[in-house]
Amino acid sequence: MNIAKNGHHLSGLGVHSSSPRISWTSSAIDESICDWKQSQYGNAVLRETGPPAHLVVQSAESSLVAWPSTPPHEPQEPLRPLFFRKAFVLPSASGSVYRARLYITALGSIGLFDVDSLITTKGDNVLCIEVAEGRYIYGDRIAVMEVGGFAAERFQIVSDESWKCHPSPILSSEIYNGQIYDARAEVGDWNKHGPLYIDADWETVSVLAFARERLYAPNAPPAPITDQLTPKRLFTTPSGRKIVDFGQNMVGKLLIHSMTLPVNASDLHPRRGVGRWELGTRPLRGAQSVDTIISSGRPLIDWSPRYTFHGFQFVQVEGWDPEKEQSWQTNIRALVIHTDFKRTGRMGGNFLSIPTDCPQRDECLGWTGDQVFGPSATFLCDCIGMLSEWLEDVVCEQLEHYALPRGRSPMFWTTCGHPFPRLCVLWQLGDWLDPQAPPDQHGDGGASGALVADAYLVHVTSRMADIASVLESKTESTHYSCKAQRLCALFQDRYITHSGLIVGDSQTASSLAIVFGALSTKHQLDTARRQLAARVRKAKLRVATGFAGTPIILRALTDNDNLSLAYRTLLEDRCPSWLYPITTGATTIGNTGTLAPRDFGQLHRAANCRARVASVDHLSRYW
Repeated sequence: MNIAKNGHHLSGLGVHSSSPRISWTSSAIDESICDWKQSQYGNAVLRETGPPAHLVVQSAESSLVAWPSTPPHEPQEPLRPLFFRKAFVLPSASGSVYRARLYITALGSIGLFDVDSLITTKGDNVLCIEVAEGRYIYGDRIAVMEVGGFAAERFQIVSDESWKCHPSPILSSEIYNGQIYDARAEVGDWNKHGPLYIDADWETVSVLAFARERLYAPNAPPAPITDQLTPKRLFTTPSGRKIVDFGQNMVGKLLIHSMTLPVNASDLHPRRGVGRWELGTRPLRGAQSVDTIISSGRPLIDWSPRYTFHGFQFVQVEGWDPEKEQSWQTNIRALVIHTDFKRTGRMGGNFLSIPTDCPQRDECLGWTGDQVFGPSATFLCDCIGMLSEWLEDVVCEQLEHYALPRGRSPMFWTTCGHPFPRLCVLWQLGDWLDPQAPPDQHGDGGASGALVADAYLVHVTSRMADIASVLESKTESTHYSCKAQRLCALFQDRYITHSGLIVGDSQTASSLAIVFGALSTKHQLDTARRQLAARVRKAKLRVATGFAGTPIILRALTDNDNLSLAYRTLLEDRCPSWLYPITTGATTIGNTGTLAPRDFGQLHRAANCRARVASVDHLSRYW
């Protein structure tokens, strides 16, 4: 037996997961032995101390099987946020301040702030910083404040041994699990000169070696609070839980203006949906998404969790009853957060500093699938600055062979920034969230994963030729043009008959072939057009495509004399369809409504909401 992988890690040395899945290949000792099957497997787990643990499992599985023992190491817990503080007095010769700027970074990009109005020349100043984990684990803290006076040279305050530090009352805070806040650990006057500040309670700092990473000023706009939502209702579930409903899905966090909570731990559970009148938790997957408040018995004034965000509409409240507060409706708000775009349409929740997938669960990191949604996004908002910066990050993350480090990426998701895409994955997710796929097998739809991947391989190679031509790189343009032609011919041989019938006979397969120009003759195009129209009618105008097919099917219909059929498809409101979410109380076609459908089968069939929004680009250009 040969061990192949620990999860998707080639060697297992330095694997990050606390419980990696394992895979292996087997071969018979004697070549004459054939048609054998595995009936069980055994594992021996050796640790630094103690005897090895031998385990035998009755199973025929040999690919990505669960870790057979206790985790080899404990999962890394989030680091507790820290306060940093530096008191200073400007030199007496400085005169009045004409400019004061703060340059600050925790790891990576630099924040630049004008702080002229906050500086005084007549007494003490204090520079205070709170540092916590974000999308990167915080490392070197660098703060430089530069003050310019009319009567003197520049005065600088830098990160050095003169700073003091103290643990924050936030015990932990991160984007997946939420925040734990202990009001009893509040530090009085930590961010100002005041009588409650006690210097003896603060520790000195150590100065680390200067970071070698190149610091850069971000091009992307900031991600401020852009709106506030008031609660629409408070209801009690059949199990007796109190749930606050804000009326629409959003990305952000809660705000409590003024409220005294019981002296215990109170939990706030922001969630996106309610299923069967209880809070929906299944979409969270590995994320906890809970904000915990440990009350000190004193009122919370303008409290909001920091260094985290949630995708939610409903908030389940545990540990206290909002109805007992006379003014609970005016004291609780939902703060909407997204990158501060100039908007021509309505969008933003999935764009919070970087493009994310589903902000309500463990998918808040960069999402390469936004190459499908990108054209619609740039129509709805001026997001070029953010997306261009995101693509620079993608380039930095590429491996030596120009592939992105994602073990299960389908072809059309990994094309977001590739110089040349490669089929380097063992299996494809295919037309993800095809409504025809089983609820527990989202990639098992009508179009095969191989067809989707190969279609995007042809398309992206052709686009690379176009890009090279625009850049006047004749050699690269010729190279990619020839390769695109060869790949297109191979695609036709594999998936398209001489008459134009397409393997699989699905809406996605037909749409990809039509829009990506894989049909070589007018006869083939006419056949594919009729084939697609027949499949749309058979589906009774309801959505029968996933992430690969939904963004382009309206274009495939419109460009081939099926405009009326495209309109009828767009205006259909039975599940699943573009307008079905509106019938369930949704404010846009980009979510599944204020209440989940009564059965989870309907919820699954309506779940490819992001793909529906991706069709906005075609609607804006051609309709």
